[in-house]
Amino acid sequence: MTRPTSGLAKLRSGLLLGLIAAVLFAAFYAIDFAKYGQGIPLDLTQMSAGELRDSLGNLPEVVVALLGIAMTVVSILVQLAATRYTPKITGLFLRDSTNVAALAFFVTTTVFCIWVSFAITEEFVPYTLVAVTLGLISFSVLLLVPYFGYVFELVDPERVLERMGEQCLKLTRSDQGSSGLRRRQAELLNTVENIASVGVNSLHQRERVIAGRGVLVLRDFTLSYLEGKPSMAPDWYRISGEVIRNSDFESLAVESSRLLEKRKVWVEWKVLRQYQILYAEAGGTLEDVARQIAIATRQLGEQALLRRDRPALDLILKYFNTFLRIDINGKRVRGAYNLLHQYRQLAEVATRAEHHDVTARIAGHLLYYAHIATHAGLDFVCETIAYDLSALCELAHGIGAPDERVLLDVLLKVDLPPEQPNQDRALRGVRKAQSKLAAYYLSVDAWGLARAIWEDMAGEPEWRLRSIRKELLAVDSREFWEVVDRGTNFDFLDEDRRPSLDQFFTWFELGAPLDPNEVPDASWETEPPSAHDGADGTEEVDGTEELDGTEELEGDGVVDGVEPLGVEVEP
Repeated sequence: MTRPTSGLAKLRSGLLLGLIAAVLFAAFYAIDFAKYGQGIPLDLTQMSAGELRDSLGNLPEVVVALLGIAMTVVSILVQLAATRYTPKITGLFLRDSTNVAALAFFVTTTVFCIWVSFAITEEFVPYTLVAVTLGLISFSVLLLVPYFGYVFELVDPERVLERMGEQCLKLTRSDQGSSGLRRRQAELLNTVENIASVGVNSLHQRERVIAGRGVLVLRDFTLSYLEGKPSMAPDWYRISGEVIRNSDFESLAVESSRLLEKRKVWVEWKVLRQYQILYAEAGGTLEDVARQIAIATRQLGEQALLRRDRPALDLILKYFNTFLRIDINGKRVRGAYNLLHQYRQLAEVATRAEHHDVTARIAGHLLYYAHIATHAGLDFVCETIAYDLSALCELAHGIGAPDERVLLDVLLKVDLPPEQPNQDRALRGVRKAQSKLAAYYLSVDAWGLARAIWEDMAGEPEWRLRSIRKELLAVDSREFWEVVDRGTNFDFLDEDRRPSLDQFFTWFELGAPLDPNEVPDASWETEPPSAHDGADGTEEVDGTEELDGTEELEGDGVVDGVEPLGVEVEP
């Protein structure tokens, strides 16, 4: 994280200007004094009271003018920044110690100069005060330029965001009594909202970098908060006072607020709520900011897994589902494609960490939204989910996860019979993903799992199977020909798996018969499957296989027996 230049660093530039002025003054003064001067150089005692009064008479006006310029420039700058991004900038400006010290110095110098001008009389000349006055005025002029530079950095939106993030973390780490705790809770909510406000305003002005910085600041704060969460006082998790009166919490049902308090996740909920606002705004303007939100949410999920904070993880999964719903409702295919990439990576982390129940839950969510996307006409989203589930199945088998058959069963429920002609593309994409997975299973001698896929596909028409096989074998480049986050081509098949794909399709009697000698010894595997076996006892209805109890989308939000698992979103 970048940090603003310190006040001392800025002060060095002013001192350098003063040194340059001093060297020039000394050089030319020495030349003149060598020719025309007498006595002691720069001896103020040689000047009379009248001469000093005349010399200092206009200096207070100069200092007041400098103070006026400084206040005018700074006020305009702070007001513009506060109007454009967030009013929080004004508070940060007024509380900054360096800024307060600089303004106090200007005011002190002004008052000091005014008083000195009245202290000089014919009877008494305060030469020390005069010398100090000259020094203060000189330093005030030299300080003006670095002070402006410091203020410009102080109100820079990226710096403001970083300072607010630091303030959030400080509010959660302070050790105060119960009264101070409620104040810190309220201030934390206000600061988090201001960070999101900067992000939203930046999105409206298409300032991608600033909006992205807001996302990262919220992420960094939440990661640190999750790390230090076990040391928080029990009272911190109570939702009362200013927290319950906050607009986001006030709109919640009483039971929902109690659950947040019981699960100790009200801070995470507030941050993710801001992510939801930013995600909805970014999808229509700046997709890369929406992608940053997806990445940050995945990283929060990984931290929750690492800390074994299951309530926080459950909340993060809910918001992943909420983001996916936003993309589907808004027909944002690119956003869903990027979001699913991060969602799958979180599931992979859970699988490797042996949190297999988490992986199964994510797979169930993906199945639900695959069917929602199909009914919404977003065929590519359904196809993407199928490929992601296929990748999870492959990973689960590779590490010997006990839930690999559960994941495979979910994948085999993704395909829905086309209700309209234009939905055939989604079914073809799903069948491609399943065929690729079957080729992998055959390449590692997982015959039973490959047969399960064959049984699910046995009712497909021959022309569709032939075209799927042909399209998969026609792709010879691993990398996709456009710039995408995933980098790989969905349909690419490694060379060592292509024979296994051919072998799989022989089971549909589309090629050479399967060599029985290649099949492991098992009662039901000693004969190649036939396309007319009637897999799983399913029957064909109007030429389309009935898929394992698949039902049409009902009004209660249940698709194929898979519920949305507590996703609290608007339809």
